[in-house]
Amino acid sequence: MRYPKPLNVSFWDKVDKTGNCWQWMASLTRDGYGYVKYKNRSHRAHRLSWFLHTGKHSHLCVLHKCDNRSCVNPEHLYEGTKKQNSEDMIKRNRHYQGSLTHCKRGHEFNSINTRVYNGSRICRVCDRNRK
Repeated sequence: MRYPKPLNVSFWDKVDKTGNCWQWMASLTRDGYGYVKYKNRSHRAHRLSWFLHTGKHSHLCVLHKCDNRSCVNPEHLYEGTKKQNSEDMIKRNRHYQGSLTHCKRGHEFNSINTRVYNGSRICRVCDRNRK
């Protein structure tokens, strides 16, 4: 009978550690994150790397310092809140609305007219008009 490899062994078998970023070499999501099927569930590879490295199951987001979605190097990962994750995406121009220059009513997103709330950009003019 063939026994499956332990998770920590089978996980690292799928990682290319030759560069600074450790590339996940197995399955990727459409948006470029590595994922692992384990016990009939899908897990993000970078979150699993965090768990294997720290022993902690994080209820927070696991963020990349390196901005490489397929990187699983534990030194490139850190825990953060959803707000920090959204702010990081906006700062790195990776937020799905990050390329928008104006709100849906045509007001420009700039430093004076924009505030960030729960990781989303809010148009101050529209916000004032709503109130």
